[in-house]
Amino acid sequence: MCTCWKRLYDFGTRRLKCWGTPRMPAYVLETRMAASPDNVDAFLHRLSKRLDKAAQAELSELRRLKRKENLERYGVMLGLEPDNEIYMWDLRYYMTKYEEQQLQIDYLKIAEYFPLERVLAGMFDIYQQLLGLRFVALQHGQRWHEDVRLFEVRDAGTATLMGYFYLDLHPREGKRPHESASDGHERAQAPTIMEHLPTEVMSDRSLARSSAPATIQSAGDDSASPTQPLHLSEERQVPVAAMVANLSKSSGSRPSLLRHEEVVTLFHEFGHVMHHICSKPRFARFSGTRVERDFVEAPSQMLENWCWDREALQMLSGHYERFVPRAVHGGGLVPEPLPHQTIERLQRARCCLIALQTRRQIVLALFDQTLHHQPTRDRLERGKSSKRNSRSRRRSTHLSDVLVEHMDSAELLAQLQRQTGLVPMTPGTHFGASFGHLMSGYDAQYYGYLWSQVFACDMYASAFAGRPLDARTGHRYRHLVLAPGGSRDASDILRDFLGREPQEEAFFHLHGL
Repeated sequence: MCTCWKRLYDFGTRRLKCWGTPRMPAYVLETRMAASPDNVDAFLHRLSKRLDKAAQAELSELRRLKRKENLERYGVMLGLEPDNEIYMWDLRYYMTKYEEQQLQIDYLKIAEYFPLERVLAGMFDIYQQLLGLRFVALQHGQRWHEDVRLFEVRDAGTATLMGYFYLDLHPREGKRPHESASDGHERAQAPTIMEHLPTEVMSDRSLARSSAPATIQSAGDDSASPTQPLHLSEERQVPVAAMVANLSKSSGSRPSLLRHEEVVTLFHEFGHVMHHICSKPRFARFSGTRVERDFVEAPSQMLENWCWDREALQMLSGHYERFVPRAVHGGGLVPEPLPHQTIERLQRARCCLIALQTRRQIVLALFDQTLHHQPTRDRLERGKSSKRNSRSRRRSTHLSDVLVEHMDSAELLAQLQRQTGLVPMTPGTHFGASFGHLMSGYDAQYYGYLWSQVFACDMYASAFAGRPLDARTGHRYRHLVLAPGGSRDASDILRDFLGREPQEEAFFHLHGL
């Protein structure tokens, strides 16, 4: 990997020099919330330091579990002490075993409370109540497969058309394997106004409609080029979004049942759909999720919290075979909701071993930042001299402490994993060679997952905790966070919604740290 990475890095460096920028992080972060590599480094360091005690305690629990299992399996063999250290190759095994023992959760049994149609109905109810919207299933309109469903979205108060969304939820041959939500912006350069989507606009080009009130269009030719005259259309184009997943289909009398993690993913991706639908900037370029890369996941990560809330889980769940008397509205029977005891276990599971898992994400974020921040020889020598003059200094996760002269990426990752991830990498393995985020649009930006998650927790804890279905707060969220799209800086959006500067404390509180 080192030779390959060196070639890629050299190519990127030449490109950046043409733009007058010495390093990738400085270039890409200039237009992100974090603004600079130093801010990213400080953020990751603060998180790592705050998690250190909890991560050490969690690792001790896994070692204790392995020691107990070794004694039960091997006993005392010729007086030899079994190896009770945790390695990358058995980490996941002992994490799963620890969770099973501590929480006693049967996720297959829990899935019986999450039939797909029940989850969709509950999810729609929550989003409609929270954001002041109304979803209507449309029977007409062109679709790319018979399994695909189409919905119209209107404002619940004014009946104003907000947009459309598709649900393409089941696997089939040739379909991409991962879940996502997207719109079709930039597939066509000069989209026209969408007025009759269900009947006549549902062509291939109709999927390219933007979610903004005004776009730059050509003066007559659909193939707009930089040399053609352009003008602004002030008529709003309603957005079209699609949520794509690969959930199992119903089989006989047994409906499609979702694991809780699939419910969380569904809720998250539908949050992106709502971001597309609710955004109302002037220009299409700033519509929907076209926000800073280190903020784009925050709205949907915030909405994931509903999947652990007792009231929301009662709305999302309903056993596919067991029924209970309806408490209100004339009696009758309704599907049995998820029991309170099970909800409490799911809430505890969310916090289980969270420090180790988060430290692993910090390792990958540092790895990404460091590879894209290769220093000059002078800086390396200054760093080495500083280390020699500060022998008593404690280990830290600052980039200046882990930079390596020859860019041995495997050793770099191993070093970061030892001092931050706590569990050593397996010798001879090269995880970095398959770490696609390094070159797939998240170059020097992998930290963004953690960054957005921290501020998503801040939004939820400050506004929705204890009142997850409060329509007034949901209205503020829709208009202050979703409506601007990328037309305002994410930092300003957060400050306006929170009424203060964003803080990190809520992340630790919500995860029991």
